[in-house]
Amino acid sequence: MKHPLPLARLLVITTLLAQAAPVNDDFVSRRAIPVGIPDFGSTRGATVEPGEPDHGLGSDVASLWWTWTAPVRGEWLLLGTDSRTGEIYTGSQLNRLVPVSSTEVTLADERTALRFEATLRTAYQFALSTPVAQPYDFKIEISQAPANDRWVSAILLTGSNFVVSATNSLATVEAGEPPPSVRGSLWWRWFASQNGLLQIEPKGRLDIFRLRPGIPFGLTPLELVPPTFTNRFVVVEKGNNYFLRAASPLSQYAGNVSFNLNLLPQEPLKGDWFPVGTQPASPSIHRWFTQSAVVHEGNDAAQSRGASSEVGFQVTGPGTLSFWWKVSSNRTNGYLRFQSSHRDITLFNSHPVARAAVAPTALGSPVSLSGEVDWHQLEFRLGAGTHGLRWSYSSVPATRKGADAGWLDQIQFHPDPILPFKLSFNSTQVGTRQLLGSFADSRLFVLQESSDLQTWFGVQSFVSQPGKQVLAEAREEARPIFYRLVTP
Repeated sequence: MKHPLPLARLLVITTLLAQAAPVNDDFVSRRAIPVGIPDFGSTRGATVEPGEPDHGLGSDVASLWWTWTAPVRGEWLLLGTDSRTGEIYTGSQLNRLVPVSSTEVTLADERTALRFEATLRTAYQFALSTPVAQPYDFKIEISQAPANDRWVSAILLTGSNFVVSATNSLATVEAGEPPPSVRGSLWWRWFASQNGLLQIEPKGRLDIFRLRPGIPFGLTPLELVPPTFTNRFVVVEKGNNYFLRAASPLSQYAGNVSFNLNLLPQEPLKGDWFPVGTQPASPSIHRWFTQSAVVHEGNDAAQSRGASSEVGFQVTGPGTLSFWWKVSSNRTNGYLRFQSSHRDITLFNSHPVARAAVAPTALGSPVSLSGEVDWHQLEFRLGAGTHGLRWSYSSVPATRKGADAGWLDQIQFHPDPILPFKLSFNSTQVGTRQLLGSFADSRLFVLQESSDLQTWFGVQSFVSQPGKQVLAEAREEARPIFYRLVTP
């Protein structure tokens, strides 16, 4: 016959069991952790040993120990901890441990981890600790960081056709990465050995950046190359390095990312119908071409080919864009269209014929023409940033009328001049305001002021120096005072 234990003894046994030290409480009993397999532990009942580092938490601490030997050299992630609870050491004796430098990172799957550089066949000791009064249940894991998590370690792609698949769950976002903002970026690098169109088929988000020849490697000089031609192609230029960033949008969880890229080689379009310094590109299946039979002015113009064709190039705003175009098509089934990849573009001047087809406001949809419309000009104001400009012609073969084509001529882009100075106001401690000038170089300026923006009076002439200069003390006036700088 079994006799029940007295209640007091039950309480004592329960308390002792609850406070029993974990098996890896002591350094000598540290538990081995394999790569990629999670392990669990709790600092409930854990202690601190004599000679043990304080792990940045002081003496009233409870710690657990794991050990791991690096199978390969490289960056590794200790998942499930952060800089407050986790420390990494080398060494085999508790009182002679050497701290290993690590960085706390947030992964694309929203877990935190410590990232550190591991050396081949080196044993690392992991201490997870909390204050005694704040025990915590840990789930930790050791995994290798993606080799191309950083742009400087971008994986080199070669050839003209490649399929890439990866997971970005353990990827991070570096400080200084160019916009747009993403979650968990992985990087590849590709060199364009010829001009052409890079056909894109991504799963997840894929951003392509260009690094021009002669520019030092760095995140800052990277230029985003917007896709054109219905977001399926990117224009690439011979001699440029391209960096490909695969990631998850901020609105989605991390997971698998993949992309197919196929280079469609293109011979450069020639002619005087497009701006100097640009290189139009057209998909190889339906290419626009340069001809001299139908022109507005000059030697040649571009003409569409077939029932569906596109042409385009990129410019960097701010600036002013203008072009002449005409169309000969079925009024209801043949359209010549223009569109920019950037939303900051405004139509501000057009031929009366065009006003019936487009509204003189910011573009939210393509500008289009159809029917029999002769040459006329459109002018646009482009905001700051890279604009992928696209002209397209499409028709229904069974209902073709006229020449079933569109034409372009005299495309001009005039970027805004870069001012060598900037004016601003600065409030002083005595309640006045200083007019400050920031200058890029040394040159002669005249500071002028006006109360009506019509009549201007000279205040002073001076030679600027690179950097900031105080130009004037702004007076308290009943009406506004305007300032400007002019060069003699």
